[in-house]
Amino acid sequence: MTDSTQPAATLVARLAARDPAPRRVQVTRVVDLDAASTFALLADVRNHVRWIPLTHGRYPMTAAGPLPAGPFPVGTRFTMISGPGRGLPDRMIVTELRTAGPGAACTTSSMTLRKAGPVLLGAAGIIVEPSGPGRSRVTWWEDAYLAGPVPARVTRAVVGPVLGAMMRLALARFAREVAAI
Repeated sequence: MTDSTQPAATLVARLAARDPAPRRVQVTRVVDLDAASTFALLADVRNHVRWIPLTHGRYPMTAAGPLPAGPFPVGTRFTMISGPGRGLPDRMIVTELRTAGPGAACTTSSMTLRKAGPVLLGAAGIIVEPSGPGRSRVTWWEDAYLAGPVPARVTRAVVGPVLGAMMRLALARFAREVAAI
């Protein structure tokens, strides 16, 4: 039983604490491109504007200009902006980057991002593994929820289907792009 005089913020915090383990939404697709090339394209977030509608980004610069092509290094902060008009900013930080290389024991490459607000919080990632000669299996996942007082378990139910549709569209567009190469 909840005391009706309990402050709303305390009640929301108690509800949020009951949230079970993260529930991620993921989309997997096999594409006709080798794993190294697939990862290089997908993990370079500057390419995402080609596959995700109404999206553009703000990326870090060095004294010499833009960062080189390819995945950003761990610790890099960037912002993707999606939606009509000014859009909604999605600030992210690269928290993990594993690249399979020639002779590496692991053939899987992955990148993990932390979503740092102001609208979305959580994590996202891309995993790429070989799937036969000249093919790769891509898994794009998101575990995101809306920032604010509503518990994550509630907002994940709203955000998850939208992110799932976005990932399906992005990977379908990516697959069409690489098929045309």
